Amino acid sequence: MTNNGWRYEFSADARKDLESLDGHQRRIVIKALDKIVQNPLPRTLGGYGIPLGNKHGFDLKGCCEVKLRGQNLRVIYKLENRKMIMMNVAIDKRGDFEAYRSAYDRTRDK
Repeated sequence: MTNNGWRYEFSADARKDLESLDGHQRRIVIKALDKIVQNPLPRTLGGYGIPLGNKHGFDLKGCCEVKLRGQNLRVIYKLENRKMIMMNVAIDKRGDFEAYRSAYDRTRDK
């Protein structure tokens, strides 16, 4: 999806996360991503993303999250500024730390 020069993409694992959601949740996540991609920068720079640092022992510096409270979901993404890509790395429930663990595992070697 493209908007204001930014576009979003899914890592292979994040695509699986999205596909594992029911159809209603999937549509809500896509709708949220369509909005977020308009300004995916961290809130500290006027965007929608909540910047992450060390979350519960997982070093996620450079990643942002958006909480979809109505669906109890968390979307974690990393910006690739040079390519203007918002790379989604994890989509998971908010109640546990699994989204942080997944995002950490998926980004630490990159």
